[in-house]
Amino acid sequence: MGTYNKNAVYRGNWGVNDIIGAASVLLIKDEWKEIGKVTVPADQLIGLGFGDAVNQDAASGRLFVDLQAAGPADIVGQFRIMITSSNDLPLGGRPVLIDYDLATTRIGASNRTERLPNPYNGIMLSKDKVYKFLVKNTAAAAQTVTRADSSVEIDISKQMV
Repeated sequence: MGTYNKNAVYRGNWGVNDIIGAASVLLIKDEWKEIGKVTVPADQLIGLGFGDAVNQDAASGRLFVDLQAAGPADIVGQFRIMITSSNDLPLGGRPVLIDYDLATTRIGASNRTERLPNPYNGIMLSKDKVYKFLVKNTAAAAQTVTRADSSVEIDISKQMV
């Protein structure tokens, strides 16, 4: 892995096509389901969020995840981002980076400053490491996430190495 140079980091984001890996994903009640993943390409480092936590309203990255069923209709559940190795093993002592109720992650659809702050957390993943996006369905019955009806914007930091 290359050396992390704070001055060489640039901002980016993941959208709905990055987060949801299929046109639709069936969510079974009370089960965690992987809805998509991002594998870090060679010669890059990728970290979740950007900016720092000191001045969150002005400079921090943001997280917005509005998962919808056809109609559209709000998906009810928990949203999780976790990190794994290329062999699908959890990474480090804190493999779960984010675990939020989906009602919270859909705040700020039209106003970025209302979205959840997502400051850079100091973790940069290198080649072949994986960010996984999971949902736990907490509704009374099965739900189906549809990519066409959903909206996602998760800020990230990148560095070429």
